[in-house]
Amino acid sequence: MERFAFTLVSVTSAGGMSDTLRFTGSGRMKKTPDGWLLRYTGSDEEGNAVTSSLKLWDDGRRAVIINDAYHLTLDAEAEVDLVLPAPGGALTLTAVTRRLFWRLGEDDGEITLDYTLCQAGSPAGDMHLTMDLKEER
Repeated sequence: MERFAFTLVSVTSAGGMSDTLRFTGSGRMKKTPDGWLLRYTGSDEEGNAVTSSLKLWDDGRRAVIINDAYHLTLDAEAEVDLVLPAPGGALTLTAVTRRLFWRLGEDDGEITLDYTLCQAGSPAGDMHLTMDLKEER
């Protein structure tokens, strides 16, 4: 599957509240020496756009979410810092990966990324991202 259509659902939970975003769109997938690179563009029901890339390693323990604002590395065996630009400096968050799963088939695929973002050692938000892929012809 080189070209794909996707549905991406992102659920963020923090402070007893939950927010769900749903995006649909299309993208391209390329095999790399150590895994896969997916580049995709889509929008939600209100027309808000998302353009991102996702790097998945063949070993199944690392993924990187790449967009204009940040590169978030998720590692099943290590906590990883994420530094975001913020007014007056930078905001440092730590990503604690709970689950990484993907299956990329000939005609379809699925990706699940579960992680917690922590600030100064305290959980700031739980993230659950699922992406369903279908071959686009």
